[in-house]
Amino acid sequence: MSGGEGRGIDLAIQFGLLDIARIQAGIWPDLLIMDEILDSSVDNKGISKLMDIIKTKQSQENNKIFIISHREEIGESVDADFTYYVEKGRYSVVEVR
Repeated sequence: MSGGEGRGIDLAIQFGLLDIARIQAGIWPDLLIMDEILDSSVDNKGISKLMDIIKTKQSQENNKIFIISHREEIGESVDADFTYYVEKGRYSVVEVR
């Protein structure tokens, strides 16, 4: 499997386990934070496919999903409602695009 295919399977398993936890606990949180889910061995085509999966899940459950990434090209290639850029230096700067 390619990196994107592997990440797609990882994402499907994570969403499946989240669904099971929601059914078992009876709690339906509407916030999901995904740290560096798109950063390792995923090409631009894979990123696009993974974002399609995330957006479908987001629209089905009306969730707020935050994706944390260190890859600059993700912000340019992803169609997101909001994109926040944080630049670290002596003082951190947050820019909303």
